[in-house]
Amino acid sequence: MTVPAGRLAALTERRAALETRHPVWVPRTLHEALDDAAARWPDRPYVITDEAAYSYAEIRDRSLRLARGLVAAGVRPGEHVALEMANYPEFVVCKFAISRAGATAIPVNFLNRGEELADVLRQSRASMPIAMARFRTLDYTAMLD
Repeated sequence: MTVPAGRLAALTERRAALETRHPVWVPRTLHEALDDAAARWPDRPYVITDEAAYSYAEIRDRSLRLARGLVAAGVRPGEHVALEMANYPEFVVCKFAISRAGATAIPVNFLNRGEELADVLRQSRASMPIAMARFRTLDYTAMLD
């Protein structure tokens, strides 16, 4: 596949800019990447929905609060936290909060039900589930009970 000259120049320019900004690979966690972006662009929109837009700083601050709650609820570094949620802004907040707690997020298909859901949760060895209360006709609170 041949890349058009204009496109190739744009890609080359972008790569050079990235290499200038990040000359050395520095490993970091998911939440550290968010913290860096929030420090650089606190007011820039990060999550945009039909109803609202959330800045990098807002997502960072919400994830900090939720992470404190997860730790207070007993989530420890290295544990798995099941995350059963549709495409909501809260999913993003939860992913960063779980990272901040030192745990691993285990995304779960939100259409799983009953025994299928129980099997996934069992196999994931999740120490805690985070789920929507309801989605369409599904009642997650009842299913998780």
